[in-house]
Amino acid sequence: MQLNQAPNWRWQRARELVDKKLAPRRSRDDAQITRAYRYLRRFCKDNPRVEEKLASTYPLVHKAKLLYEDIYSGTRWVFEAGVMAAQPREYLAEYLNTDPAILKMYEHLFFDVRDALKHKGCIVANVLMPMFKGGAKPKDPDFAWKLLAYEGGWDVVKSVWEIGDVSPVAVDFLNRTFREQVLRTAREAIYSVVPNNFNTGELVKSGLELIKFEHETGASKTRDQSQASISALLGSVKLTVERSRTVLSAEEPRHTLPDASAIFIKPVEVEVTASPPDEEKK
Repeated sequence: MQLNQAPNWRWQRARELVDKKLAPRRSRDDAQITRAYRYLRRFCKDNPRVEEKLASTYPLVHKAKLLYEDIYSGTRWVFEAGVMAAQPREYLAEYLNTDPAILKMYEHLFFDVRDALKHKGCIVANVLMPMFKGGAKPKDPDFAWKLLAYEGGWDVVKSVWEIGDVSPVAVDFLNRTFREQVLRTAREAIYSVVPNNFNTGELVKSGLELIKFEHETGASKTRDQSQASISALLGSVKLTVERSRTVLSAEEPRHTLPDASAIFIKPVEVEVTASPPDEEKK
């Protein structure tokens, strides 16, 4: 995985070739992309016989695809967290009781991050940040396991599965990561948004979410002075809200409806009377 590449970039490339009815190119597409392309070109979701034939023709691609699609068993998440913790593939195969060749194909097609682990910016930008922007929560297991494995190591993330808990250091790291993200959003709102009677609800909601998060994690007991100042500013937002009867500033004019008379013009009724006919001259 390189700059601006998703972990499953090979699978995406193969699907793109099939959708556009193009053939792989030797100058750009490697053997794994070509193999995935041949699999996807013949794959038919509604035909079990075709899928069964592909399972025997391309067993590694097929089993890696099944692992990628099975997000409920947890095996995929455990393996990806192990890769994030730089664990050897053979060890993870033994840990998960599976064939190392399947995991190797899975890495090629769906989680090609091992060679980029030493480049932290690449991992954050292409693995962690897209998950966070997609709506990850502090208790989201997939995101939390990847983050703990990458920053804390294999022993930390393994304690979640085998012990049911993590060390206080790991919990504090995870809480601080999410707290800093919330505080960064709060800082941007404070310096770029002028509270008024339209956006008060969103600002107060953000403040309440921060307070709730700090209460659940106990972060409010250990926050520093700058974090306390941010929370105080969010808490005092109601003091600077413009009342609805106040005339808004020119930067945010109120949009009013035009006068109804300008839309519905009542037609003026003109009474027309016929002039009396000329009297016949006698």
